[in-house]
Amino acid sequence: MLSASAFEELSNRISALDCSIQETGSPLVKGLVSLSKEPEPEPEPVGKPLSPATVIEDASQDASWQDEWARLRFDELRLTGQLERGDSEASVQKRDAPLQWAERNQPTVAWQRENGGWSEEQSIAYTCVALGGQMAMAQALRDGVDRYACSVRLIQSVLRSRAAASVGSAPLTYRHLSGRFSLTASDPAWSTLLEPGAKPGCSFTTSAVTIASDDPRCFDAKGRFCVPLSTSKRLYHELQDSEVVCFRGVPMETVVDTRSPIKTRAARSLVQVSSVGWHLPPLATVTLEQIVPPGGWTAYGRPVARKLYEVSVSFSC
Repeated sequence: MLSASAFEELSNRISALDCSIQETGSPLVKGLVSLSKEPEPEPEPVGKPLSPATVIEDASQDASWQDEWARLRFDELRLTGQLERGDSEASVQKRDAPLQWAERNQPTVAWQRENGGWSEEQSIAYTCVALGGQMAMAQALRDGVDRYACSVRLIQSVLRSRAAASVGSAPLTYRHLSGRFSLTASDPAWSTLLEPGAKPGCSFTTSAVTIASDDPRCFDAKGRFCVPLSTSKRLYHELQDSEVVCFRGVPMETVVDTRSPIKTRAARSLVQVSSVGWHLPPLATVTLEQIVPPGGWTAYGRPVARKLYEVSVSFSC
């Protein structure tokens, strides 16, 4: 047994050695010290709804749009009132499998492959999601949930990259404001243009893929807007009792933030996705430029007896 004086001397040496070890800063020593400590618990995440922008960025990189497709398509049919009796996600997946859906939209896929330089994978993916899940994605974004984050990210990525690579601006394109498959039907934000106080300069943010056309067949002989519809056997145009929106594109611009050295590019036109189809991604900014009274404008040489809302658009790319 150590005497009291010997024990005290040994304790002093141990204390001195411990101080010396801490002062050396040796990586090995630091590692041993850190391993001896209990890890601090991570803070609990705050349970608040995600914004649409957050939903896109936070989506798991391990998932893909194919993992969302059956549910996306089911929700799209539900929201548009097209579900058949007894339908389930499984039956919808079987009936509207991606390759079958691409086949049903073969003119779009063919144009993308032959004229747009799209890869087969990109063409099938984009055509499925943009044309087969437009309203379902928009509803999820408005709800602030990440239900279809991979599909939204796909849309954003394709349209941004296509916009960045494009030269010039889009031609004048048109879409009906209300009615069947209209702008307000897919995205309530477009109702801003119908408010009594709407005037040039007002703007809003979209939640859905915006679809417009430069097809002269969208106006009949009397200058009335018609929406293209299709069955398994034919394509036809259905007359719509609606005001009309005109998208006027301008060349891309570079935006400089004086608070940051980073320059960003803003696309100012819709992106061509088929021979006559032009798309705008969700979360784009739309600004009203002018309102033209009925009879005060023409489309493809035909006077149009409906009010025209001319807008500009912007989204980062």
